[in-house]
Amino acid sequence: MPEINISHIAALVAWSGLGIGVVLGAVMQHFRFCTMGAVADVVNFGDWSRAKAWIVAIAVALIGVAALSATGVIAPQKSGGLGRSHGRAGWQAAVAVVP
Repeated sequence: MPEINISHIAALVAWSGLGIGVVLGAVMQHFRFCTMGAVADVVNFGDWSRAKAWIVAIAVALIGVAALSATGVIAPQKSGGLGRSHGRAGWQAAVAVVP
């Protein structure tokens, strides 16, 4: 069995994450995919076009997580995130940190 080089894997994950982040950031900036702008458009102008894009993005994320979880590719309950053990206070703390 070949030896696993953890530092190589860590560097690959870090550089891949950076590359994907830069590409997605450029695409989102180009198409003005902005939460504040979407809310402002709805409140000020009654325009739901950017808000609909956010709704679609959230739906795709939820469907993707559900599909990956159902097929056993991921196990969200074992992720160590803000699950049942943290309760409501954990979610409030997470929301309080976001500006």
